[in-house]
Amino acid sequence: MEGIDRRLRALVAESPSIFLFHAEGGRIGFESKPGADPIHLQRAGLYRAFIERALRDFDVPARGSFAIGVHDRSHSRYDVPVFEYQKQRGASTMLLPDVDLLAMDFLGGADFVDPVSFADKRDEAIFVGSTTGGIITADTVRTLGHARLRAAMYFKDKPGICFELPAIVQCDSPETEAMVAALGLGDRRREWAEQLSCKYLLSIDGNGANCSRVALALHSNGVLVKYNSPWQLFYFHGLEAWRHYLPVRQDADVVAIVAQARDAVERDAAISMEAGRFARDHLSEAACGRYVAAVMRHYFAWFGSA
Repeated sequence: MEGIDRRLRALVAESPSIFLFHAEGGRIGFESKPGADPIHLQRAGLYRAFIERALRDFDVPARGSFAIGVHDRSHSRYDVPVFEYQKQRGASTMLLPDVDLLAMDFLGGADFVDPVSFADKRDEAIFVGSTTGGIITADTVRTLGHARLRAAMYFKDKPGICFELPAIVQCDSPETEAMVAALGLGDRRREWAEQLSCKYLLSIDGNGANCSRVALALHSNGVLVKYNSPWQLFYFHGLEAWRHYLPVRQDADVVAIVAQARDAVERDAAISMEAGRFARDHLSEAACGRYVAAVMRHYFAWFGSA
């Protein structure tokens, strides 16, 4: 593409969370961004190391520049090729694995292995997380105009469903934070090991797709129950509703799933097995490395330097 380096550089200059990377001689580097968010800088470093290793392990010839957006949400459509780890359905962004999941060993790490068999799980659903999903104002709290707040309030009196938000974040003021706390939506964090005693593991969007919870649920012996989402991760196109997870469009669907658990044992056991197979095939560090190598091979074939 004519002037790709110049156009990438212009985009990177405009965005505090898009980094410009360079590949040459088997090495990957990225340009510094003065004043960059430390989290963004850390992610850029993790991507540099992971991509360099993938290119080396799979012998991918790479010479040229590429850009990665390390923000939680894709901010807009771009007129140049940009990599991100999530995007809205239909966007042209190219997707990479969420490097934080790899760094924290969420993809098959020993600390996240499910010790509870499907048969031994309780017929209950659970979500424990934070109030991410946009800035929360006093009006947001009063109207429950926030997906996670709405769901948490709906499920407060529903048997067999635990939906808690002990981490109150993204409020516009201390007063708003106090309003959320007064709703009584949970006051302690629950380790993943504790949540695994439940059969149904809920996923609902926060700042984009629920990256860690979906991956952990697919790796578990339980069943992923996934709210409909406009956000896409690199492997979502391979997930099939009713084969790898139970789809949810509204809160009442979760109540129905739990109520019908005893009559759906065979269905849910099959979904759990298929999800586990999918996770082993596509959500390991080795599988992510293969994917990244394939994507970068195509990218440099089109946009690499001669």
